[in-house]
Amino acid sequence: DRFSLSSILQTSLNEAGLDDGAFTDALNYDYKKSSVFAGLGGSYGLDKGKIQFNLSQNHVKNIFDRQGSITNNRGDITQAETGINYSFADYLNISSGAAYKYSSTEQFNPFSAPLYADNHISSLYTSAFLSSKTGLNLEIGGRFNEHSQYGTNFTYTLNPSLVIHNQYKIYANVSSAYKVPSLYQLYSEYGNLYLKPETSQSYEAGFDLDLVPRKLNLNLNYFRRNIKNVIDFGPSAPGKYTYLNQNQQKDNGYEVELAYKPCPYFDISTFYAYVVGKEHTPSGTAYNLFRRPKNSFGANANVKLGKSLDLNISYKFTGDRIDRYYDATSYEVVDMNLKSFNILNAYVQYKPSATLTLFTDVKNLLNTDYTEFAGFTTMGLNFNAGFKLNLH
Repeated sequence: DRFSLSSILQTSLNEAGLDDGAFTDALNYDYKKSSVFAGLGGSYGLDKGKIQFNLSQNHVKNIFDRQGSITNNRGDITQAETGINYSFADYLNISSGAAYKYSSTEQFNPFSAPLYADNHISSLYTSAFLSSKTGLNLEIGGRFNEHSQYGTNFTYTLNPSLVIHNQYKIYANVSSAYKVPSLYQLYSEYGNLYLKPETSQSYEAGFDLDLVPRKLNLNLNYFRRNIKNVIDFGPSAPGKYTYLNQNQQKDNGYEVELAYKPCPYFDISTFYAYVVGKEHTPSGTAYNLFRRPKNSFGANANVKLGKSLDLNISYKFTGDRIDRYYDATSYEVVDMNLKSFNILNAYVQYKPSATLTLFTDVKNLLNTDYTEFAGFTTMGLNFNAGFKLNLH
């Protein structure tokens, strides 16, 4: 009764024809990607807590065939994590654990000698959640990271909140983050061995209001982020692109969400987001955030049409954005204004029996013609369908 195990095995194969860049088709430029992911997890229940562990192995292989010129990249990621969650008292809960991640890559291309690279990162983390009968809560946590290439780093989070009448919540959050470059960003044909890790500082504040309990909810959140040594992809010389560090990125904005559930068979939620910010290069030049709209909003509705049939409809408006692409003819970087667009999606699920579920997911229901990346087309009306079978 206390011990449980779970496992997963997932494999996939994707094939595609590739372009030669923005606004440029390519002849006989093909791509194949295969992956195998396996994982094992377990948990053991304690009187006042739980011990958990997770192990996983991910193997990915990418082959690029450009008119017979083959690039073959392989990657492996091994991860292990264990942790404990324990309630020492009604007002104090502690979560602590350790994690390990090992990454390796083999890269073969016609332009350079074979490459073999690897690195690993180990982490120790803990967080404490304190609560009181007055509704005042505090969560404080820290994570110590040791990377084989970049050394040690410490990140933290501080999250106070106040709950009033079990219905209204006011909260704030101050946190830091740390992100190292991937092996591909360091060692591939676009790699840069001088890349620095990203570090960030984030601030959030907001409230969550159950205006009508279990029926009408309003959430508003304001955020501000400051990221240093932003890992970007851009021109390092005429005709050559690499991964590089920008000086910093500063952005801020707010998000509003309103959810309404008038009956057990129907619920709808709407959202609006406003985001502004700039990225600063080492030379002092500042750019607006690329591909990110200042304004976006949408809605999501769930309808239960019977005991066996469910329908979900989602809508999203994406506002005007600015994107950037490399012009292979003029050898210049060009900024391009992307127009706003509307997307409508639908998901239908039918369960004819307790063991079988059929589903279909339809994207871009109105066949909208829009641009997500400068110089590249996007899919019109498309769908996937499948089934889930419970064998026990």
